[in-house]
Formats: sequence, C-alpha cells, structure tokens
Amino acid sequence: MINGHPSILIAHSDETLRERYRQLLAPLPAHILEARDGGEALRLAGEHGLALILLEVRLPGLDGGEAKRLRHGRNLQAPIILVAHSRGDADSARHGYCEGVVDCLNDAPADPGTLSRKAGVFVELYASRMAMRATIAQLEHEKELLHARCTQIQKGQKRAYYWATRDALTHLPNRAMFEERLELTMKLAARAHRRVAVGFMDLDGFKQVNDRYGHAAGDELLTRVSQRLQQAMRESDTVARLGGDEFALLLENLDASVAAEFLRDRVHRIVCAPLVLDATLGGAPAVVRPRASIGIALFPDHAGTREALLKQADASMYAAKRNGGGVRLCQGDGHPVFAGA
Repeated sequence: MINGHPSILIAHSDETLRERYRQLLAPLPAHILEARDGGEALRLAGEHGLALILLEVRLPGLDGGEAKRLRHGRNLQAPIILVAHSRGDADSARHGYCEGVVDCLNDAPADPGTLSRKAGVFVELYASRMAMRATIAQLEHEKELLHARCTQIQKGQKRAYYWATRDALTHLPNRAMFEERLELTMKLAARAHRRVAVGFMDLDGFKQVNDRYGHAAGDELLTRVSQRLQQAMRESDTVARLGGDEFALLLENLDASVAAEFLRDRVHRIVCAPLVLDATLGGAPAVVRPRASIGIALFPDHAGTREALLKQADASMYAAKRNGGGVRLCQGDGHPVFAGA
C-alpha cells in the first residue's frame, strides 16, 4: 500500500493503452503502478502489495510460468485480469495463465466501465483483507500484552503468597504455614494410623547475644541456626520460625522414643555446636555456642487436635528450659517427662 491506498499494477507494453487504463482506474482509491515489460512488472510486484494486476497476455519478457511469480511476496496472491489482443489470445491465455486469473478483457472493451467496476471490487477486498490483518495483528499484540500482564500478576501473587507464609529473616515457613502443614499432616496420619511429632525449640541466652554483639549478630545467629535445623532435619520434615528465637519442628511417622532420640542426638547436637559470627568484640571474632530447649509432643499419643498438640509441645519446651535446656518429651496428661539433655 502507498499512502494508505492499495496498489494496482498495469503491466502492458503499449503506452497509449496504459494511459487509457490509468484514466479508467483513476477514480478508484488506489495507487496506479505501470510496467512496460515482464522484468519491470516482477520488480514492482515484489516491492508493493497489489490489489489487482492488469496484465497483457503477450507482455514482453513474461511467459505463463513467470506470471505466477507476480502473485508471490507482498501482494497477497493478487488476482489477475488478462488483457488480450484477440479472442485467440484470450483462449490461449486462460490456459497458460490459469492460476490467479479472474477475468480476461479485450484491449478495447465494449463497456469501459466494466473494468473500473471489477477493479473496484478487488480494491475493496484488498482493503478489507489488510484491515483484517491489522485487526488480527492488534489482537495478537493485545494477547501478548495480556499474557505478559497475567504472568506478572501470577508472579506477584506467588511473591505475595511466599512472603505471607515465610519468615522475612530466615525464609523458613512462618507460624501460619506451619499450622496449615501440621493440620494436613495430622489428617493424613490419622487415615494411615501414623504418628506425628511436633517439636518447639527456643534458644537459651539469645538476649545476651543481642546485648553483647548487637542485633545484627542476633539476626545472623537466628539465620545460622535455621540453616543448621534444615541440615539436621529429614527432607520430609518441616522447620518453621514462630517468631523471636522460637522455632517449630514437624516430623512424620516417628514414635516417641525415636523422635526424642532423633532430636536429642542429631538436631540438638548440630544446633548447639559452636559457631563464629561476623560480629567482633574488641577486635576478637564473636564465638557463640548456641543453647536450645526442645519440647516434643506426639499425635495422637499426647493430643488429638492441632491446638492441643501445639500446647503440649510448648509446655514441654518450657519445662526443658526450666531444667537447664535439652530435649523433653510430653506425657499424655500434659506433664513432661525427662527424655535426655
């Protein structure tokens, strides 16, 4: 299209006839292109989108096979109206130029307006096709924008959900996510007749680390402890930070003695190993030996509901803390019993 109008190619060797056809087609909303031979016709067809090709049957430099090339490229398979010098030319042309030929006219048509009317139809069809293509392209563009927007919203929702269910410092599950997982795990365990162990852990002496080395050191200690907990626990277990220096542990399919032994011999030992913080005091690195109190309660042994199970684990943890730390296993009546420090 040129200046927003479709193009019509007049490919004829006779300059007088080209001018005549130009005058007949001038009222149409189309840009008129002219070619005097086959080479020029092919060049113009390759450079422009054509609504119609008005083609001389015996155009120099163009045979029937080459005529097919006029309808490739940017011209959207442009229809061809053949211009014949005689009836014999017209009959032979229909055979040699059959592809894309929609009509065949004599050089001197009986009704000159016939050409203008027919060409007008193809100009309108071409304009409609281009408008449809533009609409489809716009819809595709809007589809891409919508897809990008949906992807952005989904990512935002994932980020929002992540931070709504995660601790900002350690990136561990928070209390809400831990309780949601615990509820689901208890339901599955009840169906399979399995146990679920819940451990509450509190760092003893955490305030002294903050007071001595600063809150940045306290945050680092919490982060390092969370990493140690994840290292110590099984892949199927859950570690969460409830807030402050309190952590929660969820262990599946362990009985009381195994849970207590696992938390005492592995988790408590790994968590309480000495570590060096980035903080310094008087130029010396901060070496901290974390101390922890862990309380354990089992479902269904010690409680049948999530709230009760958490309460039992919390009570066991505070009992362990009152007795100098270590690991304590809850008793069914709510009174914790010693399970090893």
